[in-house]
Amino acid sequence: MPGVPEGGDSRDGTKASAADNDRDEARWDPFRDARTDRSLPMIAPYPNLRSLVGRALSRLFGAQWLGSTVPPKRPVIMDENGTKIDNITRPYLEGEDLTLTCDVYDGQPEPVVTWWRGSELLQQALSRTAGGHPRATLFRLRLTRADYQARLTCRATNSNITQPVATTIVVNMHLKPVSVEIKGPRGPLSAELPAQVICQVNGSRPEALVRWFLGPYQLNDTETHVISPNTTLGVLNFVPGDRDHGARLRCLASNSAIGGAQGSTSAPLEDSWILDVHYKPLVQLRFGSGLSPSNIHEGIDIYFECSVRSNPPVSEVSWTFDGRDLHTDGSRGVIVSNQSLALRSVNRTNSGFYACHAANSEGEAESNRLRLRVLHSPVCQSGHRQHSHSVAKHDTVEVECDVEADPSNVTFSWTFHQAHRTAPLSPNASFSTPPGAPLRSVLRYTPRSDADYGTLYCRARNAVGDSLEPCIFQIHPVGPPVTPYNCSVEEVTSEGVHVVCQRSGAGQQQTFLLELQDGQSTPIVTNFTSGQPSFRVHSLRPATRYQMALYGINANGRSEPVHLTVFTLPVGRGLISKADAEWSLGSTTLWAAALSAVAAFLIVFIALTLGKFRRKIHFNRGRAHFQMLEEGYDRIRL
Repeated sequence: MPGVPEGGDSRDGTKASAADNDRDEARWDPFRDARTDRSLPMIAPYPNLRSLVGRALSRLFGAQWLGSTVPPKRPVIMDENGTKIDNITRPYLEGEDLTLTCDVYDGQPEPVVTWWRGSELLQQALSRTAGGHPRATLFRLRLTRADYQARLTCRATNSNITQPVATTIVVNMHLKPVSVEIKGPRGPLSAELPAQVICQVNGSRPEALVRWFLGPYQLNDTETHVISPNTTLGVLNFVPGDRDHGARLRCLASNSAIGGAQGSTSAPLEDSWILDVHYKPLVQLRFGSGLSPSNIHEGIDIYFECSVRSNPPVSEVSWTFDGRDLHTDGSRGVIVSNQSLALRSVNRTNSGFYACHAANSEGEAESNRLRLRVLHSPVCQSGHRQHSHSVAKHDTVEVECDVEADPSNVTFSWTFHQAHRTAPLSPNASFSTPPGAPLRSVLRYTPRSDADYGTLYCRARNAVGDSLEPCIFQIHPVGPPVTPYNCSVEEVTSEGVHVVCQRSGAGQQQTFLLELQDGQSTPIVTNFTSGQPSFRVHSLRPATRYQMALYGINANGRSEPVHLTVFTLPVGRGLISKADAEWSLGSTTLWAAALSAVAAFLIVFIALTLGKFRRKIHFNRGRAHFQMLEEGYDRIRL
């Protein structure tokens, strides 16, 4: 058979070639009839006589007798442990030594045993078994990946005219990965948004074990997909956070079948990625160093520091005070400088909650809200420093004194003032602090004679000190109400106005009266009454000047009036707000003064011009003309 060496060992141990076997077949056969070229029938008492004779003649003539060939049995292949291998070896590792033994039994003449890999004859060591049978041992040192699924054949032959017997096995191996790569673009990730990363592993058999680590921590939300016998994909699903920025994401690939195998020393392959995580700014607000937040008094300087951590860097930092935007204001001692805020010589109006805000391409974030508590002595509550009460003799009025103070542990004191003298409260007065209202004192006061009418002073004290100015309450006998104050025109249209005042005489029962007349008539056009000092007047003439008088009225009469002048708008004009109305009202005096000044200038100018160029005109005619100009001036002024 081509490519397969055949023949057997001769007596002297030399191999016979195929040509030698052909010559042996042509030698004389004592049992063959030369005339017919047929073997003669042999009659003998021993059935193996032919074989015995052939073997004897073979020794004599140096040739084998054709009729004596007995094929060997199928070769038996065993591993280094003596375990029989039928089709495939146990899994070997790369670098491990392979030792295979092939034993051949029976066969006449004695067979020749060889190892083959395809058509390649392999080196082998020949020996004999304990029973004297031929054995061929194959030594394969340090298996490589190229040996995976190699087909190795052990062949036995003892004749050149018969097919050799053979056993073929397949080399099985566990292969470690040869490459690992994190696939896809490695661009920025957004914090708190789901992300998916894919890692491709090549060369592992069986499939690779893929593990993911972020820093020192293993991630478990993973999937593994085998897309080909040679390729495994590891898929990681995770949500990065701001603290993952700059962390190393690692994909580790190994063969789980190799990890604990004897002789395995290889470490897992890995690929890594330094994460670029984009996140909204993380903002922290704190007081400047050296400040004690619980011991801040009026008059000292305060500093805030805004600490920002972000990726990408912030594009803007802003500040708020009690939810309102805060900007540099030198008149108030406010200095904003990017990530720092300074308040010079603070006072109680600076108390409140401060925050800083930072923004980048990922969004905007607000810091913690830091409360600034400025300790201060008591002051009268805003807008309540002076009050007026009208009280009849022997009637009792409750006077409420409200202050602002920090700390709020306040003690109150009251005094009575009349005609530039100060006196203690009379026995018919008492004050107390209502439960749950530590910053309020309520005085029950009962005037019994004319000497009990005057001014009440309310003072307060806390740990910081005494109030600098008292809260003042005027006590009047019952009479006409006090004149309303702070009157203003809130809105003006072509047909109406809205007028608002503040009431005086807290606690008094009173109503309010508005009298209206236009600029062309003396009689009152109309009047209105209201329980509140607020009037909405409609059905007025457009582009008309109106005079207004407002009163407070009670059972004892009415107060002194408050006078206002207002101009309704021409038809087709919209609404004028309070600011515009204040400008249009301005003052009748301002408008009159302006018009008078212009008219006077024109009169003087015209008079001088006429005097210069018309001195020859009769004096009486000049006087008449001058009177005409004066009348024009009067009309302009009106």
